[in-house]
Parts: sequence; C-alpha cells; structure tokens
Amino acid sequence: MAAVKREKIEELDLLRALAAFFVIVIHVTAAPLVLGARGSVYHYAITLVNQLARFSIPAFIFVTGLVLFYNYPNHREIKWSGYFRKRITYVLVPYIFWSAIYFYLKQFMAHRQLNLPETALQFVGALLRGDSYYHLYFVVLIFQFYLLFPLWQWARQRIGLVTAALFALYSGYICLSFYNIKPFDSSIINFIFKYQGKLFFAWFGFFVLGAYSALRLDQVRQLITRWAYPAMLGAGALLVGMVGEFYWRTANPRVDVAYAATSLRPLGIAFTVVAIVAVLAAARKFVLGRGLVSQITTSLSNHSYGIYLIHPLVLTFLEIVEYKLGLGYPWWLVAANLTLCFSCSYLAAAILGRFTWARPLIGR
Repeated sequence: MAAVKREKIEELDLLRALAAFFVIVIHVTAAPLVLGARGSVYHYAITLVNQLARFSIPAFIFVTGLVLFYNYPNHREIKWSGYFRKRITYVLVPYIFWSAIYFYLKQFMAHRQLNLPETALQFVGALLRGDSYYHLYFVVLIFQFYLLFPLWQWARQRIGLVTAALFALYSGYICLSFYNIKPFDSSIINFIFKYQGKLFFAWFGFFVLGAYSALRLDQVRQLITRWAYPAMLGAGALLVGMVGEFYWRTANPRVDVAYAATSLRPLGIAFTVVAIVAVLAAARKFVLGRGLVSQITTSLSNHSYGIYLIHPLVLTFLEIVEYKLGLGYPWWLVAANLTLCFSCSYLAAAILGRFTWARPLIGR
C-alpha cells in the first residue's frame, strides 16, 4: 500500500525557502569571512550574517525527518519499492547529473587533460563521497537518512523517550567532536571525526527532532505558538553568542575559520533548535494565508533542491569574472552576488520545472 496523501504542513514552506536562501548566504560570505579585516564593522556584519545562516543545513535535515515520518507514519503500510523509486528519481538522478557538470567544471578550471578511464574512476569516487563540488556532500548525507529511514520506523511508538535519549547522545557527540575529545583512539573514531560533516552521525539529532515533530504535530504546533516571541528573542541572543565565540576562537591564528564558524558546535546546536522554532512560529503568525507572501514562500520551497544544486554554478561564474577584474569583496559586491545567485538559481529551477522532461534534473 502506498503512503496516503496527507494535508500539507504549510509552515515548512518558509523554513525550506529560508534554508535555501541562507545556504547561498554561507557560500557568498565565505571568502570575506576568511579574508576580511578582523574587527572592522564590515567583518562583524559579515560574521553575523554568516552565523545566522548556519541554521540552514540542520533545518533541511529537520525537514527531512519531519516530512518522512509525517508522510510515512506506519511502516506496515509503506510500499518500499515506491519509496525508494521516488528518492532515486527526484534526489539521486539530479545529484548524478549535477555532479557530472560540476566535476567537469573543476577539471576545466584546473586545465586538466582528461584520460577517460582514469577520469571516470575519479568521478565515481567523487560521486560516492559527494566531492564533485563543495556543496554536493549534502546529497550524500541526506541519502543516508533515506536509506536508514526503514530502521528508524521501529522507534516511532516510543518517540518521546527515544527523542530525548538520542538527542542527549547527539549533543554529547557534538561536544566530543567539536572539542576533539576522543574517549579512546581507534580508526573508526578517527574516520568519523574526520568525515563527520558527510556522515549522518553529525546531523541525526535534527532528523530525530523532525521525526518527533511529525508524530506529535499538534503538540509541537501549540508549543511553537506559545513560545514564538521567546524563541525569536532567544535566537537573537544565541546568535550574538555565536559571533562572540567565533571571534574568541579565531583570535588564535592556528584555529581554522571553518571549524570556528560551523553549526556543529554546542552553541550552534542550541541556536539552530531555537531558530527553527522561531521560523516556524513566524510562518504561522505572519505568512500562512497571506496571499502573495504565502505564494512566494511556497514557490521557493518547491524549488529549494533545484536552487541548492544550481547556485554554485552561478556563484563560480561571478567569482571568476570578479577575480579577473580585481574587485575584491566590498559589501555591495557581496550583496550583488547574493541577489544574483539566489534569483538566477530560482529562475533556472522554476523554468526547468515547467518541462516534464527536465524535472528529474532539478529534483524536488
């Protein structure tokens, strides 16, 4: 029996739309964050925006858990062949297509001579690791959750206890990995710490929260409504704390900026949870039933995967042109890059989405 079509959770449109936008923010602000003059007003602003955007990837994981458990609440009624066919068609096929484009782009930019057998082998390796371009690791990550979803189903009857236990374990893991504390030394632990950004271990806490929200949806909606304004204020306070922590850590020149900026740190986890509540509350209070605003967020949400896949192509082209012109990273250029990246990626995804033959190329 196929999954029964259920009422859409409209609050998720705003969360998906903002997550897609803020992923682009992370990538557009990456260079000025690393290369900008520390302590300047401009660098503080870039850091603030970059840290605000860090909730985006965990938000996508949260949405994945929520949507899967909402649409497939009972494993006995799931037709697993249809479940996997849908994920292969609308997630894996676009991933392979865009991986090929980005892989060739990297070879072209590096002026590498293509040896077909060797290049094909390299491409397969990049495909498995999500290495064809810097953003594609996420698809490898999300597909791990799709593959593991059948195993998660057993826990649905005790979702409250399981969520509390797993999120506690997850928080402990994040603390250990961020502070590089290894309970014991082993090749497995070293592998997990090295590649944690691409492995479900590093993100499963948000998937579990999404699952809990799906199976306790009415209660979660009540909680979101009750805590709307405290969540918004709390997210703001935690964001300021994240910026302060970033500057404190990067005061040591040996500390990697990417490490200091990551959302996979204790303060980042707290901020993300509160930010998700704040965004969902904002959707319920200010977006649902608001005509044009609601239509825009729905359209952006529907094309969020396409936006995610396409935007680095636009950004790479812009950065090549700007590098040749020696423009640097002034604020107006960062703003222009963000605007062009987001709008061009959305338009490309929306236009391709109108053609039946092209839909498997942008997914959904």
